[in-house]
Amino acid sequence: MRSRLVYLARCPLPSLFSRSVTTGKDAAPQPSTQQATKQSSKHSSDTEKTAVYRFMALDLIAFRLSQLENVVLGDRLKEVNPSELRKVSFLNYSGQTDLQIQSIFDHLAVTHKAVAAAEKRVTISKMLARITEIQKYMDPHFIDVDLMSTRAKTSIILMEKEKLEKTSLALENIRTLAALLNHPSFSELSNLRKRLNALNLKHMEQKEKSAQLITTSQNLLDTYYNLMFDISKLFVHWNQKINASTGAIAQ
Repeated sequence: MRSRLVYLARCPLPSLFSRSVTTGKDAAPQPSTQQATKQSSKHSSDTEKTAVYRFMALDLIAFRLSQLENVVLGDRLKEVNPSELRKVSFLNYSGQTDLQIQSIFDHLAVTHKAVAAAEKRVTISKMLARITEIQKYMDPHFIDVDLMSTRAKTSIILMEKEKLEKTSLALENIRTLAALLNHPSFSELSNLRKRLNALNLKHMEQKEKSAQLITTSQNLLDTYYNLMFDISKLFVHWNQKINASTGAIAQ
Protein backbone atom coordinates (compact mmCIF):
# COMPACT_ATOMS: atom_id res chain seq x y z
CA MET A 1 0.00 0.00 0.00
CA ARG A 2 2.79 2.40 0.85
CA SER A 3 4.61 1.59 -2.38
CA ARG A 4 1.43 2.36 -4.31
CA LEU A 5 1.02 5.70 -2.53
CA VAL A 6 4.62 6.65 -3.22
CA TYR A 7 4.25 5.59 -6.84
CA LEU A 8 1.09 7.71 -7.22
CA ALA A 9 2.76 10.63 -5.47
CA ARG A 10 5.74 10.58 -7.84
CA CYS A 11 3.73 10.15 -11.03
CA PRO A 12 3.16 13.36 -13.04
CA LEU A 13 -0.32 14.70 -12.40
CA PRO A 14 -2.51 15.83 -15.31
CA SER A 15 -3.43 19.45 -15.57
CA LEU A 16 -6.56 20.09 -13.52
CA PHE A 17 -7.17 23.51 -14.93
CA SER A 18 -6.97 22.72 -18.64
CA ARG A 19 -9.92 23.89 -20.73
CA SER A 20 -11.49 21.89 -23.50
CA VAL A 21 -11.76 23.54 -26.91
CA THR A 22 -15.13 23.14 -28.64
CA THR A 23 -15.90 23.51 -32.27
CA GLY A 24 -18.97 24.47 -34.23
CA LYS A 25 -21.68 26.72 -32.91
CA ASP A 26 -20.58 26.41 -29.28
CA ALA A 27 -16.97 27.36 -30.04
CA ALA A 28 -15.76 30.26 -27.90
CA PRO A 29 -13.81 33.12 -29.45
CA GLN A 30 -10.08 32.53 -29.45
CA PRO A 31 -8.14 34.87 -27.08
CA SER A 32 -5.21 36.88 -28.23
CA THR A 33 -1.66 35.52 -28.09
CA GLN A 34 -0.74 37.60 -25.03
CA GLN A 35 -3.85 36.49 -23.10
CA ALA A 36 -3.27 32.88 -24.06
CA THR A 37 0.31 33.09 -22.78
CA LYS A 38 -0.83 34.56 -19.44
CA GLN A 39 -3.59 31.97 -19.04
CA SER A 40 -1.28 29.09 -19.87
CA SER A 41 1.38 30.33 -17.39
CA LYS A 42 -1.28 30.77 -14.70
CA HIS A 43 -2.71 27.31 -15.36
CA SER A 44 0.74 25.74 -15.28
CA SER A 45 1.61 27.45 -11.96
CA ASP A 46 -1.70 26.32 -10.41
CA THR A 47 -1.10 22.79 -11.65
CA GLU A 48 2.41 22.78 -10.22
CA LYS A 49 1.14 24.01 -6.83
CA THR A 50 -1.56 21.32 -6.75
CA ALA A 51 0.97 18.65 -7.68
CA VAL A 52 3.35 19.86 -4.95
CA TYR A 53 0.59 19.84 -2.33
CA ARG A 54 -0.48 16.33 -3.29
CA PHE A 55 3.11 15.15 -3.37
CA MET A 56 3.68 16.59 0.14
CA ALA A 57 0.50 14.97 1.50
CA LEU A 58 1.36 11.55 0.06
CA ASP A 59 4.94 11.89 1.27
CA LEU A 60 3.60 12.59 4.76
CA ILE A 61 1.38 9.50 4.57
CA ALA A 62 4.34 7.40 3.40
CA PHE A 63 6.50 8.75 6.23
CA ARG A 64 3.83 7.99 8.84
CA LEU A 65 3.41 4.46 7.46
CA SER A 66 7.15 3.90 7.68
CA GLN A 67 7.13 5.13 11.28
CA LEU A 68 4.26 2.74 12.05
CA GLU A 69 6.26 -0.13 10.56
CA ASN A 70 9.25 0.81 12.70
CA VAL A 71 7.08 0.83 15.82
CA VAL A 72 5.41 -2.51 15.07
CA LEU A 73 8.31 -4.45 13.57
CA GLY A 74 11.26 -2.46 14.86
CA ASP A 75 14.10 -0.80 13.00
CA ARG A 76 15.79 -4.10 12.17
CA LEU A 77 13.05 -5.60 10.00
CA LYS A 78 15.17 -8.50 8.82
CA GLU A 79 15.62 -9.84 12.34
CA VAL A 80 11.87 -10.25 12.88
CA ASN A 81 11.09 -12.92 10.31
CA PRO A 82 13.55 -13.14 7.40
CA SER A 83 11.43 -15.66 5.48
CA GLU A 84 8.46 -13.28 5.31
CA LEU A 85 10.18 -9.92 4.78
CA ARG A 86 11.03 -10.12 1.13
CA LYS A 87 11.88 -7.23 -1.18
CA VAL A 88 9.34 -6.01 -3.72
CA SER A 89 10.06 -3.88 -6.77
CA PHE A 90 8.17 -0.88 -8.13
CA LEU A 91 8.72 1.81 -10.73
CA ASN A 92 9.65 5.24 -9.46
CA TYR A 93 8.80 8.54 -11.14
CA SER A 94 11.85 8.36 -13.41
CA GLY A 95 10.91 4.94 -14.78
CA GLN A 96 13.68 3.07 -12.93
CA THR A 97 13.06 0.00 -10.80
CA ASP A 98 13.60 0.40 -7.05
CA LEU A 99 13.70 -2.29 -4.35
CA GLN A 100 11.81 -1.81 -1.13
CA ILE A 101 11.26 -4.03 1.90
CA GLN A 102 7.77 -5.52 2.14
CA SER A 103 5.32 -3.22 3.94
CA ILE A 104 3.54 -4.00 7.19
CA PHE A 105 0.24 -4.55 5.36
CA ASP A 106 1.72 -7.24 3.14
CA HIS A 107 3.39 -8.80 6.15
CA LEU A 108 0.04 -8.89 8.02
CA ALA A 109 -1.67 -10.38 4.98
CA VAL A 110 0.93 -13.16 4.82
CA THR A 111 0.53 -13.77 8.55
CA HIS A 112 -3.26 -14.00 8.28
CA LYS A 113 -2.93 -16.41 5.37
CA ALA A 114 -0.58 -18.58 7.42
CA VAL A 115 -2.98 -18.57 10.39
CA ALA A 116 -5.95 -19.41 8.14
CA ALA A 117 -4.00 -22.29 6.59
CA ALA A 118 -2.99 -23.55 10.04
CA GLU A 119 -6.57 -23.43 11.30
CA LYS A 120 -7.59 -25.91 8.61
CA ARG A 121 -5.49 -28.58 10.28
CA VAL A 122 -7.41 -30.70 12.77
CA THR A 123 -4.76 -30.70 15.51
CA ILE A 124 -4.16 -26.94 15.39
CA SER A 125 -7.89 -26.15 15.27
CA LYS A 126 -8.47 -28.28 18.39
CA MET A 127 -5.58 -26.53 20.13
CA LEU A 128 -6.92 -23.07 19.23
CA ALA A 129 -10.38 -24.08 20.46
CA ARG A 130 -8.92 -24.91 23.88
CA ILE A 131 -7.04 -21.61 24.31
CA THR A 132 -9.75 -20.23 26.63
CA GLU A 133 -9.55 -23.37 28.74
CA ILE A 134 -5.76 -23.03 28.94
CA GLN A 135 -6.13 -19.39 30.00
CA LYS A 136 -8.53 -20.50 32.75
CA TYR A 137 -6.00 -23.04 34.00
CA MET A 138 -3.30 -20.33 34.01
CA ASP A 139 -5.34 -18.26 36.48
CA PRO A 140 -3.61 -18.49 39.92
CA HIS A 141 -7.01 -18.51 41.69
CA PHE A 142 -8.37 -21.37 39.61
CA ILE A 143 -7.58 -23.97 42.30
CA ASP A 144 -9.20 -21.87 45.04
CA VAL A 145 -12.45 -21.37 43.13
CA ASP A 146 -13.15 -24.19 40.69
CA LEU A 147 -11.88 -27.11 42.80
CA MET A 148 -14.19 -26.26 45.73
CA SER A 149 -17.57 -27.92 45.91
CA THR A 150 -20.79 -25.98 46.40
CA ARG A 151 -21.14 -27.43 49.89
CA ALA A 152 -17.68 -26.18 50.87
CA LYS A 153 -18.45 -22.70 49.52
CA THR A 154 -21.73 -22.68 51.47
CA SER A 155 -19.98 -23.68 54.69
CA ILE A 156 -17.41 -20.89 54.23
CA ILE A 157 -20.18 -18.35 53.72
CA LEU A 158 -22.00 -19.60 56.84
CA MET A 159 -18.77 -19.33 58.83
CA GLU A 160 -18.53 -15.67 57.80
CA LYS A 161 -22.19 -15.03 58.66
CA GLU A 162 -21.45 -13.00 61.80
CA LYS A 163 -18.86 -10.89 60.02
CA LEU A 164 -21.23 -10.25 57.12
CA GLU A 165 -24.00 -9.21 59.51
CA LYS A 166 -21.67 -6.77 61.27
CA THR A 167 -20.59 -5.34 57.93
CA SER A 168 -24.21 -4.95 56.86
CA LEU A 169 -25.06 -3.21 60.15
CA ALA A 170 -22.11 -0.86 59.74
CA LEU A 171 -23.21 0.00 56.21
CA GLU A 172 -26.73 0.73 57.48
CA ASN A 173 -25.29 3.05 60.14
CA ILE A 174 -23.25 4.83 57.50
CA ARG A 175 -26.39 5.22 55.39
CA THR A 176 -28.24 6.80 58.33
CA LEU A 177 -25.31 9.18 58.87
CA ALA A 178 -25.16 10.12 55.19
CA ALA A 179 -26.94 13.44 55.77
CA LEU A 180 -24.45 14.35 58.50
CA LEU A 181 -21.43 13.21 56.53
CA ASN A 182 -22.59 15.17 53.49
CA HIS A 183 -22.77 18.40 55.48
CA PRO A 184 -21.04 21.37 53.79
CA SER A 185 -18.69 21.67 56.76
CA PHE A 186 -17.05 18.38 55.82
CA SER A 187 -16.44 19.65 52.30
CA GLU A 188 -13.91 22.17 53.69
CA LEU A 189 -11.63 19.58 55.24
CA SER A 190 -8.52 21.29 53.89
CA ASN A 191 -9.32 24.49 55.81
CA LEU A 192 -10.19 22.48 58.91
CA ARG A 193 -6.90 20.62 58.62
CA LYS A 194 -4.98 23.90 58.45
CA ARG A 195 -6.81 25.18 61.52
CA LEU A 196 -6.15 21.92 63.36
CA ASN A 197 -2.45 22.14 62.55
CA ALA A 198 -2.36 25.70 63.85
CA LEU A 199 -4.12 24.60 67.05
CA ASN A 200 -1.65 21.74 67.46
CA LEU A 201 1.27 24.16 67.17
CA LYS A 202 -0.34 26.48 69.70
CA HIS A 203 -0.97 23.56 72.05
CA MET A 204 2.68 22.49 71.81
CA GLU A 205 3.81 26.04 72.59
CA GLN A 206 1.48 26.23 75.60
CA LYS A 207 2.71 22.84 76.77
CA GLU A 208 6.33 23.99 76.62
CA LYS A 209 5.47 27.18 78.50
CA SER A 210 3.59 25.24 81.18
CA ALA A 211 6.58 22.89 81.60
CA GLN A 212 8.85 25.92 82.06
CA LEU A 213 6.44 27.43 84.61
CA ILE A 214 6.30 24.16 86.55
CA THR A 215 10.10 24.00 86.66
CA THR A 216 10.32 27.63 87.82
CA SER A 217 7.68 27.03 90.50
CA GLN A 218 9.54 23.98 91.80
CA ASN A 219 12.75 26.01 92.02
CA LEU A 220 10.94 28.78 93.93
CA LEU A 221 9.43 26.24 96.34
CA ASP A 222 12.85 24.71 96.95
CA THR A 223 14.28 28.16 97.64
CA TYR A 224 11.40 28.97 100.02
CA TYR A 225 11.88 25.68 101.86
CA ASN A 226 15.61 26.27 102.27
CA LEU A 227 14.97 29.83 103.48
CA MET A 228 12.40 28.73 106.06
CA PHE A 229 14.74 25.98 107.25
CA ASP A 230 17.56 28.47 107.75
CA ILE A 231 15.24 30.92 109.58
CA SER A 232 14.04 28.12 111.86
CA LYS A 233 17.60 27.17 112.71
CA LEU A 234 18.37 30.84 113.44
CA PHE A 235 15.34 31.16 115.74
CA VAL A 236 16.37 28.03 117.63
CA HIS A 237 19.89 29.33 118.02
CA TRP A 238 18.69 32.73 119.35
CA ASN A 239 16.22 31.00 121.65
CA GLN A 240 19.04 28.97 123.18
CA LYS A 241 21.13 32.11 123.69
CA ILE A 242 18.24 34.00 125.32
CA ASN A 243 17.52 31.11 127.67
CA ALA A 244 21.19 30.92 128.64
CA SER A 245 21.33 34.68 129.29
CA THR A 246 18.12 34.57 131.37
CA GLY A 247 19.48 31.71 133.50
CA ALA A 248 22.72 33.56 134.12
CA ILE A 249 20.87 36.72 135.21
CA ALA A 250 18.60 34.72 137.54
CA GLN A 251 21.59 33.23 139.39
